Amino acid sequence: MKVELKSIQYCEALSHETPAFSGKVYVNGRHVGQAENAGHGGPTDVRVAWKGKRDPETDYPVCEDKDKKVIKDLHKWAKKHHQFGIEELIEDLLYDELHWRDFQKLKRSKLVYLQDGKIWSATKGSLTSADIKSGKAEEVLKSASWWKDSNVFLNNITRAEFLEKYLTAYKGE
Repeated sequence: MKVELKSIQYCEALSHETPAFSGKVYVNGRHVGQAENAGHGGPTDVRVAWKGKRDPETDYPVCEDKDKKVIKDLHKWAKKHHQFGIEELIEDLLYDELHWRDFQKLKRSKLVYLQDGKIWSATKGSLTSADIKSGKAEEVLKSASWWKDSNVFLNNITRAEFLEKYLTAYKGE
């Protein structure tokens, strides 16, 4: 089961005991639900997505039955695969996105690399974005006396590669 959290709106100012956010839940590429947390320490709410349909007699929102089934199955699947169930799954996806956003912000002004299981950064100096994309920045870093062969330059990696390396560094593996 491929679960994604997209269209994330996060508000650090409202995040007190838990992250304040909302986002769309996708399962196997299909939008089936909404997830949100008000940031006051309560649980993350994951519910079936309402896609604009209304009951003609009552005018109440109507959710698709197949989406209801997918969300129900997702709750069961998450309970089996994550210690804290659906909340842990959704919050893991949220934190992956927030770490990626922070990394995107950091790499605009710094050269970012992995050394001894930790993420470090160095100033760009006179290097441009074109220098980073072309590999010149990596060459400059590798020529520094403190650079180790085991270091990994991170500015040009994909989201999936970043998350793998970041989570490995974060967990200390």
